[in-house]
Amino acid sequence: MDSINAKEIAEANLKQMQSDWEFLRKKVGLLQEQADESKVAALCAVADDTGSPLVQRYLLDFLVSAFPLDSTNLTDEDFVQLLRRCLFVVLRRDMSLNRRLHTWLINRSGETRGVSGLSLGGPDDGIELSFFKERVLGLVHGALEQYLSLDMIETPFANHQQSIWGDRKE
Repeated sequence: MDSINAKEIAEANLKQMQSDWEFLRKKVGLLQEQADESKVAALCAVADDTGSPLVQRYLLDFLVSAFPLDSTNLTDEDFVQLLRRCLFVVLRRDMSLNRRLHTWLINRSGETRGVSGLSLGGPDDGIELSFFKERVLGLVHGALEQYLSLDMIETPFANHQQSIWGDRKE
């Protein structure tokens, strides 16, 4: 009789442990999703800060090293969100920012090749664009589509002077 009770108790404990384990697995999955969303939201907030070129410079350096566009750390939608905010650093006319942006756009994971050492001899000289065409161009296209579909568009101006519309166009 004691052996039957012990067996029943062990089976009940096993079922409870499996139930607890399933609950924890789901909870950790939800926490991971929230952490990913927070990570992307934080990166987007930094990218939206147009006050100092140093902030954008450090962000682009971080993106080049931690989130190359072929990494699995972020989803394509996350990359589109980041690109939508980062593409317009070219409007600042800051060569350092442009170089970092282009480095992020053309480099695969593990590559550290920059654009500063590229030859200017011609369109096909010095750089392999297959990665850009196969992977990045679609993301850039998605980012520009999202940008153009916004109800209100904020444009960072290179000289930080007010245009006839202020900072916003509707």
